[in-house]
Amino acid sequence: MKSLMIVGKGVPLDGQNIDTDQIIPGRFVYAPRETGEFGHHLFHDQRYLDNGETISTHPLNDARHAGASFLIAEENFGAGSARPQAVWAIQDYGIEVVLAVSFGGVFRSNSSRLDLVPAIMKREEILFVKAKVREDPEVEIRLDLRNLTVSVDQENLGIEMNKLDVFRLTSSLDDLALTKRYGREIQEFERDYVERFSWASLRKS
Repeated sequence: MKSLMIVGKGVPLDGQNIDTDQIIPGRFVYAPRETGEFGHHLFHDQRYLDNGETISTHPLNDARHAGASFLIAEENFGAGSARPQAVWAIQDYGIEVVLAVSFGGVFRSNSSRLDLVPAIMKREEILFVKAKVREDPEVEIRLDLRNLTVSVDQENLGIEMNKLDVFRLTSSLDDLALTKRYGREIQEFERDYVERFSWASLRKS
């Protein structure tokens, strides 16, 4: 369950349509999460040479952004295959929130189910936050899940989030637990359905 207020540093990431295979290449997704390797393999092919040497120019390898809680992305972040390991890799690196102009639909849904915050912002506001982080990597970013705002350098900016995503993140209830909350309504629907469409029901009257 997420705190209603998340505070931390940010790391800016350029590029549109960054898919889940870039976030964590397929050859790394088969290990158990308990190995602790997913964070190391986040954007592996962009952060490391074939010999394993670190590419210093990648923002996630920049020591100034070490310990960042916010990943600041662009359009259609998390497009592609529905691998939960993409979310795990981001989380295991230490990121709690992804700010983006838009998300791949399955990635967004996986994020809220797995306790990663997917927050949508206008492009010009994303660029503003990126500029502030590049100007001062220590600048504080604050995300308020109650009021759906992000503040940076005394500027308050709005974010968009699916109401169900916010509820999942702040309630600690998984989809099964959420469904069980409507057990009575589901039973009433089933009874009504059988009565109205008995000819289509497999139940014996």
